[in-house]
Amino acid sequence: MTIRRVVPSVSATELAPNREFYQDFLGFEPAMDEPGFLMFRSPINPTAQLIVVTPDCDWDAQSGTTAMSIEVEDVDAAYAQAQARGYEIVHPITDEAWGVRRFFVRDPNGLVLNINMHWSVTPIGLPWWVIRRRCRTGSSTAARTGWRIGWWSRVRAPSD
Repeated sequence: MTIRRVVPSVSATELAPNREFYQDFLGFEPAMDEPGFLMFRSPINPTAQLIVVTPDCDWDAQSGTTAMSIEVEDVDAAYAQAQARGYEIVHPITDEAWGVRRFFVRDPNGLVLNINMHWSVTPIGLPWWVIRRRCRTGSSTAARTGWRIGWWSRVRAPSD
C-alpha cells in the first residue's frame, strides 16, 4: 500500500487558542479554515499537516471522531484489504462532495483512522475545490448539479 501523507486530528473545544498555538507559535500556515475545522500545513513541507476539529463542525464532523487521516494511493484496495483482514469498518467507503473518497477503520488500539484518497476531478468534471467554493458561496452549481457540502442534505457519489 502506498501512503501519501498522514495527518493527525486534534479534537478541540474552540479554534482560537489552537490557531494561536499552531499558527502563531509553531509557525504552521492555515490550509483550511472552516466553521469548527482548521487544517494547518508546514510552510516548507506542505504534506506535514494537522487538523483541529470542534464538536460544532457543521460540514465534516466525522473528522473529529478520528485520530488521524491517512491518504493512500488506492483507497478501494485498502478498503478491500481491511475487510479481508476482518478489521472493524467504522464508516463505510464513501465519496464526499469535497473531493475525498474515504472509509474509517479501527486500529488494534481502538483508534479510528480515516483512510482516504483525493479525486483530482469530481464526477461533474470540476476540481473538488471549485465545487466546494461554489457550493459554499451559494452559486447555481449546487442547484444545477445536486452537489452539496456536508451540512447540506445530499452528497452525490461518482456513479450518480
